[in-house]
Amino acid sequence: SPFFEVEISFGFAVSDFIAVLGLAERLCAEIKSYRQAPAHLEQLGRELGFLHQVLSRLDQITPSAGNDADAAQIERMKAIATHCRGPLKSFIDRMGTFEEFLGCHRVERSLKGMKKRLHWSISVSKNEVGDVRAIVVSQILAINTLLNAQQWESLRNSSGRNETTLQRLIADITGFAQRLELCFKSQSQLQAQIKQLIDLAAADKLQWENKLKSQEKHINTSNSLVRRLGSQYRRSSTIISKIKKHTSKSYESTMKVATMLEEGLKSTFNYV
Repeated sequence: SPFFEVEISFGFAVSDFIAVLGLAERLCAEIKSYRQAPAHLEQLGRELGFLHQVLSRLDQITPSAGNDADAAQIERMKAIATHCRGPLKSFIDRMGTFEEFLGCHRVERSLKGMKKRLHWSISVSKNEVGDVRAIVVSQILAINTLLNAQQWESLRNSSGRNETTLQRLIADITGFAQRLELCFKSQSQLQAQIKQLIDLAAADKLQWENKLKSQEKHINTSNSLVRRLGSQYRRSSTIISKIKKHTSKSYESTMKVATMLEEGLKSTFNYV
């Protein structure tokens, strides 16, 4: 994706892991504080919350004394977590000009702040948010799976099993699985709703196209009828004009004949 590139490295610094923890918390807080945020941003906020929870849990774990394998596993999980730093940093850099409006520094009632917030939310596309979500969810799955395996192994190797710790671990795993299931279910429902909206829009478009075609056909028919009536009117006007002219001439001729006839009759009777 042109939005960000993920750099995979086999080594990492502790500061990188802390940076990812801070970026996830910061971005999650910013999205959650965005009232009436688009659904894809709300979903990203929930997933960032899951990521921060998993990373916080990982940060609190200390390897068993003298257990190099345990320490190596923890370092490996932290190294995996650092792969999120690039995407999260790029996402926040995309909003670089809106830095003063992030988190607690945002001016809620400022018209300028409102315009800034509107601008950055629109400037980030769904595809870009989807890319970040894919990275975040994959890291959550990888880290949480290894984390649970590591804790199960620690419990198994422990000489004295702590029932309270075991129950807490089971509850954590169950809760995470339920939240992850809800996350994927929400995403699936959102995709189904989007597809339904697209289908409805396509049906509406087809319906309006048919109406426009019908109206266009009706308009063409009406225009043709108007042209025909206009032509007939012009012909009728010409005929009427000719009839008037002819009638006038006939009337004049008739009057002349009548006058001549009258004069002839008068002459005849006078002669007699």
